[in-house]
Order: sequence, then structure tokens, then C-alpha cells
Amino acid sequence: FEDFAKECRNLGKKALMLPVSEKLSQELVQRGHHRLQIGAEPIFDLEEYFNWDMDPLDTFPRARSLKRRGARVVEISHSSFASEPVFRKMMDDWIAGRKMAPLSFLSQPDPWFALPERRYFAVEIEGRYCGFASAVPVVQRKACYLADIVCARPTKSGTTELLIIETMRQLYSQG
Repeated sequence: FEDFAKECRNLGKKALMLPVSEKLSQELVQRGHHRLQIGAEPIFDLEEYFNWDMDPLDTFPRARSLKRRGARVVEISHSSFASEPVFRKMMDDWIAGRKMAPLSFLSQPDPWFALPERRYFAVEIEGRYCGFASAVPVVQRKACYLADIVCARPTKSGTTELLIIETMRQLYSQG
């Protein structure tokens, strides 16, 4: 990398490297290069998150309002998720709204990928599904990864926040 970086400097350009390991990232920093982290998965300690003095929904007034007006997040079976056309339409609309093609293994969402452990949650507002999330267990951490979070367009403000918070609440309450 040093030879590459030197050649870039000679050409009046800057070198950019996307390290895929923490070890390489630290080595580059030690050699005087700058690090800019692109993307990170948020990690919530649900034990702490749901044991505050206030409900997490209090931070999101529109989501709280939706819940008070009857919106709810329900867990649905894989077979129900797979057979319900509204979820496929939401996904198709979401993909169609992207400015570039999905990058297959990096960002191609596939909530129908048959993992028996995958769990599905849907937000229901006024009797219709308006969004969904899938949760994949991470056994080593006793955690779940919210792999897909998709809401219909247009949908009410606060829908995504309600979906995420209530999905996490259900996962937390079930251990």
C-alpha cells in the first residue's frame, strides 16, 4: 500500500483504501493514514434500552402517536409472510426507488431467503400492513440482526420508528 500511496502522491492524487479488517485499519493509522469508518451497524443493549425511566417511544412522538391510535407491530409466520403479496409489493417498490442497482450479496435485500430461524414482524395501521422487518438470530451474541426494514410508500410519519422499536421490544420480551 505504501508504494501505491507514494505513486498516487507523485501523480497529485490521494490513495483510498477500504480495509476489511480492524487489524489492517489499525496498521494504516499507525503508518500515518487517516481512517473514515463508512457505515456501522448500531448495537442496542436491550436490557438497558427498555429499562430506562421512559419508554423509547417517548423519543419519537409520531411513532408514539401511531401506537396510541391503534397501530401495532405483530409477528407473522414465514409462510404468512411469503404468501402475502403486500410484502412483495413493498419490497419491489423499495428497490425501484433506489438510484442504483442492488449490489447482490452486499445490499440485495432478500427477506424470503429461507432461514428457519428468521422471524418476521409487520406494522399494521388501520387494518393494513404498512411495513415489515425480518430478524435473524446471532446465536453467538444472544442477539438478533434486523436484516430488512421496509415500509410502504407513502406511509404515515413515524411508521419506521414504531416498527423498529416495537420489534426490538418484542424480541427483548421473548428473551
